[in-house]
Amino acid sequence: NFVTVLDGTVQSKPSSHIKVRLLSFQNSMSELTTHWVDATSMPQLRSVTLFRTDVDLIQALPSFQILRVLDLEGCNLGESSHKVDLSCVENLLHLRYLGLRDTRVGILPMEIGKLRFLETLDLRVGGSAEVPSSVVRLGHLMCLYVDPDVRLSVGMGNLVSLEELTTVKVGGTVAIEKELGQLIELRVLQLEWTGDDDSVCSSLVVSLGNLRKLQSLIIFRQGGLRFDVIWDSWVPPPHLRTFEFVGCTLTMPKWINSSVLPLLSILRIEVKRVQPEVDIQILGKLPALRFLYLETTKVQYTRAESFIVGADAFPCLRECYLYYFQTGPSIFPRGAMPRLEVLYFFARALHIAGGELDVGMDHLPSLRRVMVSLCPEKDDIIDKIDEAAAMIYPQNGNKRKKNDGDRLRRWDSCALESILSILICRQFVSSS
Repeated sequence: NFVTVLDGTVQSKPSSHIKVRLLSFQNSMSELTTHWVDATSMPQLRSVTLFRTDVDLIQALPSFQILRVLDLEGCNLGESSHKVDLSCVENLLHLRYLGLRDTRVGILPMEIGKLRFLETLDLRVGGSAEVPSSVVRLGHLMCLYVDPDVRLSVGMGNLVSLEELTTVKVGGTVAIEKELGQLIELRVLQLEWTGDDDSVCSSLVVSLGNLRKLQSLIIFRQGGLRFDVIWDSWVPPPHLRTFEFVGCTLTMPKWINSSVLPLLSILRIEVKRVQPEVDIQILGKLPALRFLYLETTKVQYTRAESFIVGADAFPCLRECYLYYFQTGPSIFPRGAMPRLEVLYFFARALHIAGGELDVGMDHLPSLRRVMVSLCPEKDDIIDKIDEAAAMIYPQNGNKRKKNDGDRLRRWDSCALESILSILICRQFVSSS
């Protein structure tokens, strides 16, 4: 019996001549699990997957000496009533896959480094468990996943077989940043930058420059400083397909262009300031780009001019999200974005209601969904919005909320949504 799935409906133990190799426990089966778990009857067991916490089965794990796969994802091992000790996992010397995601386990197996054949290790337990220092002895490890709040041990450079590593917190010591550069087989890397030292940032950029096989790179800044000049010196790997660069620089890096990133398909970038006439034109020339998320950390009130890209821009783009700087469909001429299905843009209600921003979309033939975020307005133009909106939707024209403390007046969200729905849908329907 190659695969056996227990879902609470089977009531008898397997016959002695059946060789169970892959075992999956589902639903709630406290009594059934105990009834079934007999190590002597399943000596050939290769894989165990649990969808609920079962102390009896976990305690029986040492008996499955040739186990290759152990997946405990979602089993809450942190509950005090369970008293689960995972140290027994250290003796499953044939393990190739160990999944402990969302198990809430408090203490990880300290001698996990004994599992020298391990290829995938998921330690995203959802808590603050410390990653055992013995992990650096796993020479065959190809995929390592840890919680972002956990710092990795010195010696990670020994994991030369790693192809996927997420999420690594960097910025505290130069040692970890330097060791990343030794993991030259990495294809997928996710980092959380927390540093405020330019020497540490320089070490990180140098290390990333050694990782020429990277296909997916995600870097988030969490409280550390930006280092624009240092990041400008980085040369991205030639096969990069997914890149997320959040809050690390003030402006868009110079190396984001079609000659350096010809295969880039997914791009998410957050900077302090966007120059639409320059940045969007550069992004529009990325030949393989399918998903774009461009955001500023501070609202930009200046409206982008129409047709800031060429008619051949964004040939493969399917989804486009432009946050906190004013844009609109009119910045893309006919012929651009021929495959675009989802568009999100940021605009001022005054410009839309007054006709200053063209929201016509008949030049985007594949468009299926449009979302608009309204720019926060200042008090001195609220009355103008009132007047423009009242002409379009009089019944909601005077709906507003007042704050007596600072007399800040804001439009009722229903009124604004109604205005935009009418203006945009008229264009959208007429073009379909």
